[in-house]
Amino acid sequence: MHVYEGVDGIKRYYELMYVKTLGRGDTHYSMFVPKSSNEKYEAHMLEWHTYRIKKGIKAKYLYNQEDRRYGAVRARMKGTEVRYMRDDAITPVYLEFFGDYAAIVNSGDEPYVFVMHGKGVVKTFKHVFETYWVLAEK
Repeated sequence: MHVYEGVDGIKRYYELMYVKTLGRGDTHYSMFVPKSSNEKYEAHMLEWHTYRIKKGIKAKYLYNQEDRRYGAVRARMKGTEVRYMRDDAITPVYLEFFGDYAAIVNSGDEPYVFVMHGKGVVKTFKHVFETYWVLAEK
């Protein structure tokens, strides 16, 4: 387990994901993405998406309903699928998994990412993701 703190910590977390772990054909999964996170980090995230696409990494996102603007931007990106949660599902913290890593991301005033490593935790996150994915709207 590892905790990445602050804006620099979030940058190091995305480096772990896109530079050190994932490669061509791999998928980054993100669920319960709040609007506030994209509002705060959009410029930085667009840089990472450019890198991700060039590297051939896919992405699947489950956004909160309130975040359709950013979801629409992502949906136009190569190798990216986006769906939306129900109207009443507004979450301030989101979950991600990739490779053998799973993370809880708090992008609030004091941002941090709690990262866990292991196939079991990723399997659990993937089960939750797939359950919501089927229920979500395109």
